Amino acid sequence: MKERYENNTFSSGAISRLNATVGFNGSSAPEGKPRSNTDYAKGYANASLLLINTALESKEFKHSVDYLVYPVCFNMRHSVELRLKKLWTDLELLSTKRTHILTVYRGAKFDAEPALRGYLEIFPKIDQVITHNINSLWLLIKEYAPIIDSRFDEVISILDSYVDDIANIDPTGQTFRYPASNDSKVHLANTPLINFVILRLRFEPLVEIFDFLESLIQDVKYEYGWAKQTNSLSYFDITNVCMLINSLSPNGDIKLYEYRDAVKANYPMSNKEYGELLDIVGSNQYLSSIVRKEVGFRYLTIDSFMTFCNVIFEFWSLDSFKEYYNSEGNYSLGEIDVSAVMDDMLKERNAISRLIEHLSENEILELFSIYDARHETFIFEIFTKVKNDIFSASKRDDFEISSFVGSYGIGHHIVTATIKMLYKMGYHAFFHDLASLYKLYDLPWCVELLKKEYLPYLNEYMWFNERLAELKCKVDNANGYLAKHRKALGD
Repeated sequence: MKERYENNTFSSGAISRLNATVGFNGSSAPEGKPRSNTDYAKGYANASLLLINTALESKEFKHSVDYLVYPVCFNMRHSVELRLKKLWTDLELLSTKRTHILTVYRGAKFDAEPALRGYLEIFPKIDQVITHNINSLWLLIKEYAPIIDSRFDEVISILDSYVDDIANIDPTGQTFRYPASNDSKVHLANTPLINFVILRLRFEPLVEIFDFLESLIQDVKYEYGWAKQTNSLSYFDITNVCMLINSLSPNGDIKLYEYRDAVKANYPMSNKEYGELLDIVGSNQYLSSIVRKEVGFRYLTIDSFMTFCNVIFEFWSLDSFKEYYNSEGNYSLGEIDVSAVMDDMLKERNAISRLIEHLSENEILELFSIYDARHETFIFEIFTKVKNDIFSASKRDDFEISSFVGSYGIGHHIVTATIKMLYKMGYHAFFHDLASLYKLYDLPWCVELLKKEYLPYLNEYMWFNERLAELKCKVDNANGYLAKHRKALGD
């Protein structure tokens, strides 16, 4: 590690909250790696917006728009460059998961222009250190991002006019940096006026769109790491296919093979790929539940879940379970009741023995695999991995099973988390059977769970569509205002 270096200007101070963390300090990047471009991009963009507001609100001459226009536009332009470079880096990573569709695309380019053969990679390499032309970078992003994932196409369509505007005025980052170019040509000679109200109307949605894109890219990377795809369809596309099939068959049992032609009309693919799609849907409870199918557990049945709940409620009564969740949560932090703690430990030991007595090893392992997957986005995929990891261990004796179950801390929380997970994973028949049997519908967590307008495992799917619609509305409103503004100037 290099020796720490500070001087009279760049150093730490006494008030810790005013010390900015830079370099490796405070970075979420892997050890030894530079922090994300996003950290820098957010800083430049926020500085730009703050300066715009300062210029609009301040009456001081030093805050004149004539002075602040340069840092305002330079900061936002540099923020856009950093965002686009970060996006390209992420697309490069995702391209490794989409080699087939990118290879097909490259082949089509070869067919159109044979001279490219032997020179064109499936995903272009660029030197981000020396590349500052956001126009050329944006053209590559517009070409390749939608091939990698269809969601990028819609975001790019919103961003396009913003990036084009900036690229046309300042393609390489020099326009707002210096008064003239290296060959003494005055910058902005043909753009003599820049309005700060218009800058704010354009820059504020731009920052929101890039923030949305950053969240989306993180979700897509996570999704591609866990969820299955076909050669041309992402997990998101497969979800869309399931939603389409559901809409085409509003009632009754769905025979998936009957919808092949309708699906292919919207998502071009071979019959083989459609078969692969059906295999993915058939092995995933989330997707299956959209088309009104169910992927059963390997060992667990409704009797398994009832046995599990009955054992827990034998030692921690159902009444106390309901009272716990219906209470206000005002608990004393006074002295610990040692006898109560000992009593709970005894209950837990006896409950574990009873579970081992009434449930098979396989039922217990699959049951706790559900609990282990509760915090993840792609719950079903995580559940499958956790279950495979747990089952890969050698045969256990009762002591090992007891230690395994005991590591979770048996009690009310296990029941609650497991029943909630059944709903989130799409096992609604199991969920409602247990909620009805134990009269759980009035409990606050159950009420909140059932309030959802859409199924919990579709959160990411709905988030994308809803947030995209919000951003489109904001952009349309801003553009509407600008159209009226320009019309008024023309009148």
